[in-house]
Amino acid sequence: MNTPAWEVAARRWALTHSPAETLTHIRAAISAGDIDRLSLLLATLDRDGAKAAADAAREIRRGLSEFRPWDRAHGQARTGLLAAAAGTFTSPAEAARWLGARELQNWDRRALTPLLALLARRDRDWRADVARRLADRRPTAWGPGDAVVVEHLVRTTGAPVPTGDGFVTAWVGSRRMLTTRGERGFRVMGDARDALPKGENLTEVLRADPFLPVLLPRLFEVDQLGGDLQPQWDSRPSEDSWTGALTALAADGTLDRRVLLGLATSRLLRGGRLADIRFALGLLETLDPTVAEDAARAGDLLRLLPDAPLAAASHAQAALARLDAAGLLTPEQLVEAGEAVFFRTEKKLLKAQLQLLERAATRQDAAPTVLRSLADALTMDDALLTARAWRLAERLLKRTGTAPDELRDAASQLPDPDLRLRAARALGLPDDAAEPTGPAAEPDTDVLPTPVTPPLPAPPDSLAETVEELAVLLTGRGGPATLERALAAVVRLAHRDRAALRAAVAPLAAGRAFAQWYGWGDITEHDIAAVVAAADDRADPTSRLRHAVSDNARPLSPYGAVLAARLEETARHIADPTGPRWPCLLATPSSADGTLTPADLVERLREHRSHATRPGPVDLDQALLRLTVPDDPAEAERWADAAETIGGDAAHATARWLRAAPPEPPAATLTERATAPDRGDWHVRLAARRVQVALAPTTPRQPLDPCFADVLAPVASLSDNSAQSWPFTFRLWPWVAPHHADVLAARLQHHFAGLADDERGFGAVLPDLVAVDAPVGPAVHLALVHGLAARHEEDRTAAVDALVAAAARGRLDAPLVGRTAAESAYRGAVKGSRFAEGLTAAADAGARRTVWEILATALPLLLAEPPAGGTRHSGLPELLALATRCAPADAADAKDLIRAVEETTARGGSSRLAHEARRLHTALTG
Repeated sequence: MNTPAWEVAARRWALTHSPAETLTHIRAAISAGDIDRLSLLLATLDRDGAKAAADAAREIRRGLSEFRPWDRAHGQARTGLLAAAAGTFTSPAEAARWLGARELQNWDRRALTPLLALLARRDRDWRADVARRLADRRPTAWGPGDAVVVEHLVRTTGAPVPTGDGFVTAWVGSRRMLTTRGERGFRVMGDARDALPKGENLTEVLRADPFLPVLLPRLFEVDQLGGDLQPQWDSRPSEDSWTGALTALAADGTLDRRVLLGLATSRLLRGGRLADIRFALGLLETLDPTVAEDAARAGDLLRLLPDAPLAAASHAQAALARLDAAGLLTPEQLVEAGEAVFFRTEKKLLKAQLQLLERAATRQDAAPTVLRSLADALTMDDALLTARAWRLAERLLKRTGTAPDELRDAASQLPDPDLRLRAARALGLPDDAAEPTGPAAEPDTDVLPTPVTPPLPAPPDSLAETVEELAVLLTGRGGPATLERALAAVVRLAHRDRAALRAAVAPLAAGRAFAQWYGWGDITEHDIAAVVAAADDRADPTSRLRHAVSDNARPLSPYGAVLAARLEETARHIADPTGPRWPCLLATPSSADGTLTPADLVERLREHRSHATRPGPVDLDQALLRLTVPDDPAEAERWADAAETIGGDAAHATARWLRAAPPEPPAATLTERATAPDRGDWHVRLAARRVQVALAPTTPRQPLDPCFADVLAPVASLSDNSAQSWPFTFRLWPWVAPHHADVLAARLQHHFAGLADDERGFGAVLPDLVAVDAPVGPAVHLALVHGLAARHEEDRTAAVDALVAAAARGRLDAPLVGRTAAESAYRGAVKGSRFAEGLTAAADAGARRTVWEILATALPLLLAEPPAGGTRHSGLPELLALATRCAPADAADAKDLIRAVEETTARGGSSRLAHEARRLHTALTG
């Protein structure tokens, strides 16, 4: 039997080098990430030598904090440490922890082949145990190439195929690397690919993959996997897409077609986001079920109709329509389908279901069943579709001569009085039976909750609680409230016992690279690490968070510069071993809206005075910018006098701030943004939806640090207006200048406008813009319009919450919202149907009168001829229907709206727009 080359080389090395020399070389190889050399050196070790090498690896890992994570030395060491763990650790649990550690991810993938060769030397049971532990990690803990390591260990040990969410997700991502078309991944894997399935395309790879039969059901069970299974560049199925590959394997008998149909249908029944179920829908489309296959899953198809996303419900509805055309849909199933669909709001489903009933009505024996289903159709919100459903009911009543009780009850509840009278006569009832019998009309006034702003919870008072808050912030989570409470707690605890604080934060500091702290991109919660480093004596007093680490670093936003200045000032104060310790921070907000009361600020000034300390200048400026100055001049003067009596520069500055005249609100102008002629159609379409908001500068009550002046600076240029060069750290920004929401809204307007198409999540800041009991200007109103018409429901919901809160505080200018919405619709920035959804939700939340005032201003503009250059807009029927619902009993003052509706009705027609205009005209004029 031939001895492996690596073993021969190891013996030669052992003959010429002592164990101490070998250990020195091992340390160097680990630090350099030289796995080939490390493999040779580890092969020379006995049990004691392997233990010494493992201890050396642990020591090197502890020293990683001396390097920044992006340094080349850090990356080389990560690669070497993984190899050392694979070759020396006797505990499978410890080896798995290292091989799967987040800190050691992003190692050099060119080392994959030697790493697998190193693992291959280990005992089979040890490798199987490591594979099992690695496979059990949560999905977010996996790095690129991890699935290949686990798969190789499973294949070479005969261990059971892992089925956990993490491994399945990583396995799906690794399949494309095994195709000859995935050249880059194929090349990186090197010789490791020889033990894995491969082929020219994904179909061939999966056909040769023994893992597929085991993992196939998991493709439809793992959440968030749908996007990974979608074709990346081409929506058409092919042999290199998952949908095309599975369909091809079902066609040649490799997979059972019935199993695939059942799995895909079950995935739709589980529900979820459209992105998560699109793969199952695509697979069903490519499989193209036969009528017999649809009949076998008819029960599941009916279960999809009530609650499934529109695409899934449409798939089910189309399959049921095919069954009905083939005579395989029972009367009970037809009625059940109607009960589910007619209580939904999507017009596509409603129209398709009516068409299904119209086709079914041509069969003589189906008339009673169709009439029962039409009783549900009469409950639709769409007046035009409801009238269409009643016309069908009238034709069937003439044929049958009898009406089911369900149809009589539904006809008596029709919202349109004309249609209700027509139904009563068709059913042989007296005209007084057409009087509405439903619930009392909704009030035409707002019924809004009393606005209450809770106080900010007190900062943690113990070291343990403070460390918990800091740990959350170091992960980049927590938000402004957690950041402010943690900062206040660190300063107060440093005042009490700096040594105890240092001991408490030491574990947090030990796991991070604090050698030098510079800003990378904009400032967010995790940058509190600078303060943690200062508390642990690791901060460099000369470093500045506002400096960039390289020429490629993104600039700080004006708000990020303020946060950086505050963190930097706090870190420098805590790192100073000789200076007096602040007893507190001045700027910690009093309320959960980021504002500070005069009472709290005066009390903190007294605390500084009693300890003979001077607050930091940035801390003072931030406190003044957050300070709520009373509207009553006498009360403001009383607090100014209280501050004056304390004495000191900070107290005098506070008194001057309280006595100064309030700044004028910034004047705003809204202009359409110009488009660049040399960009692609997609960019031009998006640019046409952007609006520039220009704000004049706001003059503070007295001079502030330059970083605060930038926050209040005018917003005039398109670059200033977009904020697109900054990462998504906007959740911290409202608390920097809570009384100046319009300036922030202007800077974020680019992203608010983008909510109509490609942006998501920016709606979350809208409630913060109206949380403070202060006037809001045109920029905030424009942001609300964009939010109400957002593409994603969570953004619309946030905008509704903001609208209701602003109305409850009496700070909303409803006519301004209406004018802005109409202008934005003509500009192509707002989709009327989505705007109607947002306003409907606001009316349901109690803002009925506010919604009416918005529509009374917007509809006359929208019903008129569009201005020159204006685009077509959608959603007018929905907006007219909502106006009919919200119209007050006395709407005589809505003269512009009445005139616009009269002109629309005079044009006649049978469209839904004409129908809803007639309904609104009747509601307004009686």
